[in-house]
Amino acid sequence: MLIMAREESKYYLCLSSEKNIPQGSIVGEFRHHEDKDFSFFIVLDDETVKQARHRELCVTMAKNESGKDCAVAYINSAVLRKFQQRRFHLSALWHELGHIHNGDYEEGNAVPSNEIGKIRNQCINEGKVMDKELRADEFACRLAGKRNMIKLLESLIQEREQLNDKNQELAIKEMRLRIAHLLAYKSK
Repeated sequence: MLIMAREESKYYLCLSSEKNIPQGSIVGEFRHHEDKDFSFFIVLDDETVKQARHRELCVTMAKNESGKDCAVAYINSAVLRKFQQRRFHLSALWHELGHIHNGDYEEGNAVPSNEIGKIRNQCINEGKVMDKELRADEFACRLAGKRNMIKLLESLIQEREQLNDKNQELAIKEMRLRIAHLLAYKSK
């Protein structure tokens, strides 16, 4: 079990270091030192990620057994290996926790609406990044480290350059804009 947290954080991440974990298994979770009702589970589920039309992970809000809100990050096998092998890749989870912390997700929205996608693309074409993405990046910087977050984005750019998909150009432009923002960002 890998545990990662900065001293000033009220959150900490527990992630399994086991190999050959069955699909559908909870492989980790974020916990909150003070809020014992806080739940953010990380579930290995290649099929859910694929159905949500994401490459590696998707996040949604749901209700737990006691009817309280909880977040669930569905990840695929490839990204689990990345998380287990390179610590900076965990910045992606801290970024998603930032969205949860900032209230950006609603229950059941693993697939972004077309409207949000259009707004995001418009921002990128104008040389901007949606505020909620920047706030989630800043959150990840504060809790996982600025260097780790920038290294993650640089790694994602390298991966995207190999894909040759229809969204490649916009995705790379957005990640470069996010890196520029983080280089200028002064964490508190």
